[in-house]
Amino acid sequence: MSKERYSSICLFSVSILALSMTASCGGEAESDPTTVSSTSSSTATSSTTTTTPTTTTTTVTTTPTTSTTSTTTTPTKSKAWNFLVFMNGDNDLEFYVTADLNELERSGSGENINVLVQADRSEGYYAGDGDWTNTRRYYVTFDEDPNVVSSEVVADMGELDMGDPEVLSDFIFWAAENYPAENTALIIWNHGDGWSIKDPMETNGPASAISWDDESGNYLSIAEGDLDLALSAYVKEYGKLGVIGFDACNMATF
Repeated sequence: MSKERYSSICLFSVSILALSMTASCGGEAESDPTTVSSTSSSTATSSTTTTTPTTTTTTVTTTPTTSTTSTTTTPTKSKAWNFLVFMNGDNDLEFYVTADLNELERSGSGENINVLVQADRSEGYYAGDGDWTNTRRYYVTFDEDPNVVSSEVVADMGELDMGDPEVLSDFIFWAAENYPAENTALIIWNHGDGWSIKDPMETNGPASAISWDDESGNYLSIAEGDLDLALSAYVKEYGKLGVIGFDACNMATF
């Protein structure tokens, strides 16, 4: 792993620990009573006894259960922070998806923080962790095993374009609606090549963008307005994000 990669991971891990340390915080089942009533009557005469049989009818109604791929459970109270990672491994960074999920599990979610990841993988770069290549949403929990991702997959999204601003927008709205928090940090994870619009005379090298999705060929460009498109509706409804960070190269370069 390159020196730049280690630097990115260290900053990423410190961000989570800092949020965990600074955040401040904190069913009973009800059963429907069943009332059973019975009525008994008998009629007696001096010479004849008549017995009327009683017929009991029981009706059982079964409602079919529809199974979905989402198991999201809305927390009972708002936490101090949501720490969101938009982890685009649908490219040659596929190996690092499971590696970084395992790093996130070294702290995980807690009383004051929800750690939520939307991760996508590619084909052909790494076969570990079941060799899945679709897009998943994780609720990250603490785990000491550095080689196994044990956090719950709360939604299997199928294949998504991680270079689409609408996909990023949907992720942060989903987090806010299902895991309420007072503050939100968003980390965009992928290759990065700065903020500016690329000089049209440059024919080699990538565009100045982040979050390249090899399957679609799309990416997110700050200069071209993709990040604004992804975040503007969220900011209008929920307010500004507390932190926006980039786990990617060159994203301090204009």
